[in-house]
Amino acid sequence: MPPGKIKGGKYKVGIVGAGCAGLFTGLIFDHLKEVYGLDAEYEILECNDDKRLGGRLYTHYFNDPKEHPHDYYDVGAMRFPDTKVMSRVFSLFTNELQMQRKTSTKDTQPGDLVPYYLDGGNTTELFDDILVTNRTGQSESTAVRSKVTGFPPRQTSQWPSDIIETQIGELEYNLETHPEKGWKDFLDKFDKFSVHEYLLHRLDFDTTEWPETGTSWYEEALTEMVLDKLNFSGNHDWYCVMGGTQVIAKRMFVKLEGKRKGRVHFGKRVTKIDRLYHPCRSGQDHGQDLPQLAVQVAGESQPRVYNAVFGSAPVGNMQRMNLQGLNLNWGTKQAIRSLGYSASCKVGIRFKKLWRIERGIKRGGASKTDQPIRNCVCPSYNIDDPVNQPGVLLASYTWSQEAQRIGTLINSNPADGEADLKALLIDNLAQLHFSSKEEYDKVKGIIEDNYDTHFAYDWYSDPAQPVNEVLQAYNHDEVRAPFGPVPAEFDRTRDVLPLGVAHPEREKVVSAVGEWARQGVLAEEIRLKQGGDRLDPARVERNEVTEFLTVEV
Repeated sequence: MPPGKIKGGKYKVGIVGAGCAGLFTGLIFDHLKEVYGLDAEYEILECNDDKRLGGRLYTHYFNDPKEHPHDYYDVGAMRFPDTKVMSRVFSLFTNELQMQRKTSTKDTQPGDLVPYYLDGGNTTELFDDILVTNRTGQSESTAVRSKVTGFPPRQTSQWPSDIIETQIGELEYNLETHPEKGWKDFLDKFDKFSVHEYLLHRLDFDTTEWPETGTSWYEEALTEMVLDKLNFSGNHDWYCVMGGTQVIAKRMFVKLEGKRKGRVHFGKRVTKIDRLYHPCRSGQDHGQDLPQLAVQVAGESQPRVYNAVFGSAPVGNMQRMNLQGLNLNWGTKQAIRSLGYSASCKVGIRFKKLWRIERGIKRGGASKTDQPIRNCVCPSYNIDDPVNQPGVLLASYTWSQEAQRIGTLINSNPADGEADLKALLIDNLAQLHFSSKEEYDKVKGIIEDNYDTHFAYDWYSDPAQPVNEVLQAYNHDEVRAPFGPVPAEFDRTRDVLPLGVAHPEREKVVSAVGEWARQGVLAEEIRLKQGGDRLDPARVERNEVTEFLTVEV
């Protein structure tokens, strides 16, 4: 709302989850107080201990980072493209968290942004027992080389990525060139499809199955793949964080705690959220009193009471909470029950020396295979380290079915140091890095001799965290917000002046996103008063929609 419309008084707010979304919500409230005087007292409830601050921003340190600054790998998020979509993220990095961009890994500090290399040169691909290196200019295999049968003739010599790009490219183009119309058309026509369903409408079964980068991976939502490709495609600069991405969460935490100590509470698992009181349900006029919600935390005898609660927990966590008292609409409840995340596993190995650099992989990049480890990622933050000193390799990065399978070896027998997993990693790495079959034993010996220790993590077995990509698509009219869609006849987001347009008092002008959120809150109040699952426009009274029409645009 514009500054003049913010009502006075104190507000008590609960934020569930101290991942990136929860921490950023706290930063937003600090900003609203500094700029607009909104006095909201908030606290963040995190179910994990302080070592897991940040949610998916999770970094494993093999040793004390002060003594061994590069002995780590990012178990969660690990790289960031500098794109238009990510501009606000980089604004957070550089403006709010004082993270400096660097052109190399030399003379850096924890939190600096350094180049991340998707292609480091001399990386390999091993599919269908055919080893290909990008030194030859042939960075991918083809159906002909892999002796795959059943392909249409025109596609036998195409790279897998080109086959998929041909099918997805049109959707990407429409979204890039006509964002608003392209997005509407996409939601109307394609949002209901998984990738597999969409491709089977355009390709035969064999052609659809072969390019898949993870078994069952194409069961993800088509929307997820298209948005991913928009983020990952193009000639963009990529960055990683020196010291690991968890540094981002730590800096956000320091910034929050610098305003007031004790805002983030660890070891607080939310079990129930209930609505104690809402003005619309009591028949009082809007603004005469504040809503009250009760949040029950495991082990606490009394619930914590807030005027508003912001939930940043994954839907898997939300399903374990008792939310009956919130009267969520059907679409939201169905999403909590059914929205699927793909499995994901990562295994990092600390070696006694950087043997991969000796084999010509000198600038990061990733090698790929259809063997169980699937993706072997060479970090970009240690490329300037001496070859003869210890270093870390992300030996396996898997998702979908491969992650579920390799996940069975993680913590299966901790007493023997996950020996089966270790043996699999060494074997697959040797296969991926030898130049001839005769050299396999030699390369395997090098890897075994230099192995020091490893750390494996299965995101699907983590009860507190989401995993990788969204698997199922949903009707966009059902889950636009916790309270369901704003009726079209009340939707005024198109009337709001776009942020890119000059305005003499820009800070006082509502953004389309802000207006959409405001409308959603007002629509929810009307729905609660009506008592139905969805707001019924035919039952809306004139005085109830006055606030839809009074915003300054």
